[in-house]
Amino acid sequence: MRRARLTLATVVALATGCATLQPSAPFDVTIWREQVAAAHFRTAENTLTQAALSEEQREELHEELTQAVARYENDVLTKLNQLAERRQFNRADQLILEAQAALPRSEGLARFLVDYQTLRAAEERAYLNRLLVLRGEHLIAERKHILPLRAFAGSPAARRHIERHDESVREVAAQLARQGQDALANGRLNNAVRYLSLAQELSPNEEVGQFLAQAAAAQEVERIRRASATQQALQQTYDRLAQEAQQALASGDFAGARNRVAQMKRLAPSFRQSDDLAAAIDTAVALHTAELMEQGDKWYAEGRIERALRVWRQAHELTPTPQLSDRIARAERFLDRYREIKNGNAASDSAN
Repeated sequence: MRRARLTLATVVALATGCATLQPSAPFDVTIWREQVAAAHFRTAENTLTQAALSEEQREELHEELTQAVARYENDVLTKLNQLAERRQFNRADQLILEAQAALPRSEGLARFLVDYQTLRAAEERAYLNRLLVLRGEHLIAERKHILPLRAFAGSPAARRHIERHDESVREVAAQLARQGQDALANGRLNNAVRYLSLAQELSPNEEVGQFLAQAAAAQEVERIRRASATQQALQQTYDRLAQEAQQALASGDFAGARNRVAQMKRLAPSFRQSDDLAAAIDTAVALHTAELMEQGDKWYAEGRIERALRVWRQAHELTPTPQLSDRIARAERFLDRYREIKNGNAASDSAN
């Protein structure tokens, strides 16, 4: 919003005395704020421009008006975006008219309208096309009743039904053919095949058949391309998991390696690399378990029972076996008995 300035004509009039300025109407700030609250911003701006105010008062009220405009614009754009997301176009259209009247020069509103109109047109076209498809399907279903009715074409009533049906078929088939060609030109291949197939079924036509063949061929090419891209993406993910499994195995993270292999099997059950990795992990785990068991046996023989128990438990987590269970139970019994004896001796010493 610009600050009001005297025009050149006014300056000339004041300087030459060729005209007399009309005195300003009394300024009522309450009425002015009501104008602002009602989003009558241009009226409020004009009122402020014509009011007999000090420069300080004018600046203060001008700032108040600027802030009110900014709040209103922000609120309106928030509501409009919400309405657009909910596809409540009638309410959005009404709010747009109100906002345009209040903010005719809003750049934010202008930017919103570009996207909004595109969205609205696309949604409207989608609904119309769905209705068109439904009409085509209805006419195809109606055909089985029209065919026997043609035997009574001499009857005025039957002839009217037949003519009305045939006219609808021609109209809908032509619309479907146009929509199919448009969809094909814009790369909407699934829609193109659907519309052109219906048009061809309703009213066989050589030109429509050619467009349908083009659409079907393009659709197959796209299907192959997507399948190839999907396969490529799958292979990349599978290779990444294999690499992570090998790294985990090399660092001794057997749980992590097994987790990656499980993901590989879910992703591509028919790929053999996951089986090979699983076998390598099992071999590494078996070797590591044997080493842990041997180390535990050594420490147990040396009387380092707690260390032996710790490594046996690690081995048992990797590969539970009856032998490890027996060793763990034996070490736990020994430690329990040792603690009982130790606690008993401590109690005796205290008593003495």
